[in-house]
Amino acid sequence: MNTDVVALALIVDGLALSVTSQELRQLFTPFGPVVWARVVVDRFGRSTGTWS
Repeated sequence: MNTDVVALALIVDGLALSVTSQELRQLFTPFGPVVWARVVVDRFGRSTGTWS
């Protein structure tokens, strides 16, 4: 049994401004466990897009 742990961080570019953190998590869950997924938002709760 392989007990090595691999931790990866992934930055996703080019998402629509309407994408939520929950949708991002759902998108990647079929490929493996997602520990944390976050869409960066401004102080008004709007996605900051790819230029955050």
